[in-house]
Amino acid sequence: MEDADRAGDPVRTNAMARALRDITVESITREDGMRAGELLGATRMKDAIDASVALLAGPGDRVLTSDAQDLRALCDAAGANAVVVDC
Repeated sequence: MEDADRAGDPVRTNAMARALRDITVESITREDGMRAGELLGATRMKDAIDASVALLAGPGDRVLTSDAQDLRALCDAAGANAVVVDC
């Protein structure tokens, strides 16, 4: 949200604000962090937040990201049946 605001794009800012109403916030446990590290090792990727999102995504969840290619790869490797949306 902050990046959209900083960019000064009111259309993107408004779209992001609407999307945030439907977002679920999950806490990341130590176990989640360990699993994310394992996923990163298995996929040879580097982004711990993306790996955590992939692990926490449930079937049919929509994951909004600016890095859809990496997140799709992580979701596939994690067995997450989430819908990754590039935005």
